[in-house]
Amino acid sequence: MANELHKDLWINVPAHATDDYVSNLAALVRDTLAPDLNVYVEYSNEVWNGGYEQYTYNRTQTQAEIAAGGSNLNYDGSSNLTTLSERRYGRRTREVAELFRQAWAGVGQADPINTRVRVILGGQVASQAGMVNGLVYLNQFYGAPKNYLWGLGVAPYINLGSNQNADNLTADQVIASLNASITAYDNGTDANSLKAANTTAANYNLHLVGYEGGVDTFNEHSISAKAAASNDPRMKDIVTRYLNMWYAKGGELFNWYTDRLPQLQYTLRNLEHHRQLQQPERPEDPGIRTGRRRDPGESAERRGIRLTWWDRHSCLSYAAECGGHSCPPPKPHVAV
Repeated sequence: MANELHKDLWINVPAHATDDYVSNLAALVRDTLAPDLNVYVEYSNEVWNGGYEQYTYNRTQTQAEIAAGGSNLNYDGSSNLTTLSERRYGRRTREVAELFRQAWAGVGQADPINTRVRVILGGQVASQAGMVNGLVYLNQFYGAPKNYLWGLGVAPYINLGSNQNADNLTADQVIASLNASITAYDNGTDANSLKAANTTAANYNLHLVGYEGGVDTFNEHSISAKAAASNDPRMKDIVTRYLNMWYAKGGELFNWYTDRLPQLQYTLRNLEHHRQLQQPERPEDPGIRTGRRRDPGESAERRGIRLTWWDRHSCLSYAAECGGHSCPPPKPHVAV
């Protein structure tokens, strides 16, 4: 799909993936991805999120390692499981990077790390403590993170703020709330968190990317107004302003996420259609996102919007420019 669309690729490596799995995956990408395209590699997805199986798996693996003794995860005497698990996540991300590096080196090809292969360490935009903990640990035991990581990934969603659970909203109020959320990132209550994420990346000579992002409408309160807003021409201005804010704050690649009812999307499908398409999510499954490389001279409107669709059955996530077309199975469902 990435070759067909001629877009960079984003791969989420399953949390349970063995070294052999990762090595074979790396070889597949090496041998089949068009040579002028890049691949972004992320170990699992939101390992910090307690609602996901990969969170439990990472903590269980951490506990077993500590119990066995000889681990460097508790090098400072820490017994805090969250702290130790963040370090394991960082280490496994580095191990994935090294397996990709070896896949290229093993056939005599140039080191792809930070050129064609761009490994991302994920975290939360609201708090960089977990990422910083992992970065400090990696730097101490494995050298400068810039030697195996390309960037940090966060998910800077915008939402309706205090109106998330409000009933009887109008489309105008939905639009106003979304604009207020952008303003909060730009120069309000959320500005410091986005600035801190960019500072953390810069401190380690890493890039800042949006592994996910978009418009989060949260629930079915005022669903008619949310559906109307999703089809309102003003959504174009919101999305353009949103992305321009992100790029102005130092962000780079941005994956626009769409999955179930809580996601309000511009020019894709309205909320009622999302209700019909709702299905369980398997965030631990591998995902593939295609993203267009950003030209710093382009505006957000010219760059277009990347839409990411997680598909439980194929275990892929797909991204493309704005639109509303779905390719028939077995080809990916891609908005073009």
